[in-house]
Amino acid sequence: MPPWRLSHEEALERLTAAAGLNLRQRTPFPQGLDAVLRHLGVQARDVPLEIPPPEPEDERLAYEAHKLHDEPEMRGWLPPVSELERLAHTVDELEASPLALTLAQRNEEIIQAAHTQAHAFFAAPAMRQLHAGRLWEMALHFERIGKEHPAQVARAEARRLAHGVTEPPSRYAERLFEKALLVTMAQRAAPGSRDPAEARARARAAEQQRAQSAEAERRSPGGIILP
Repeated sequence: MPPWRLSHEEALERLTAAAGLNLRQRTPFPQGLDAVLRHLGVQARDVPLEIPPPEPEDERLAYEAHKLHDEPEMRGWLPPVSELERLAHTVDELEASPLALTLAQRNEEIIQAAHTQAHAFFAAPAMRQLHAGRLWEMALHFERIGKEHPAQVARAEARRLAHGVTEPPSRYAERLFEKALLVTMAQRAAPGSRDPAEARARARAAEQQRAQSAEAERRSPGGIILP
């Protein structure tokens, strides 16, 4: 049992905002949610989250933002399926390239391609705002369970994303797409299955196993060493 409880009022307010975000993103409600909202007397309302501007220490803290993906609550966070498919296509093209590269050079090329895609994905203000809001909420969660440092890092990265800070590049964003490489490599390791949901499940399992390992290197199922 957590040392804190979400009040009924706060839970309804969060549900209201979450439903409003679904409408703004034009994401269909899960089956049955309409009935639940009516039962609770909740109406979807778009409530923009106000995130303050960056603070002087944010760049230093955000340097560790990739480590947020090691937190149990965030290990399963991945880009949209469309981004996974684009990355898989890029990997296919790079591996089919006639250039004579060593395995290490090819792996570095693939990782750089993932980072380039991450930077392009987060260049869209809507995506930055979406992830900034998620990180801001995670910071509150971390504070409530006593994880002060992850909370500080999450808030720093949220402020930078919300206000369009692009230099140095977001390590949170890059790590998100490094995890997408795990999905791609897991799917390539089992080509008989093209189900993205199954591939994501395999990648999450690989990520959890990696996070629990004492090894210093991060290595994907395809042998790519991740930074």
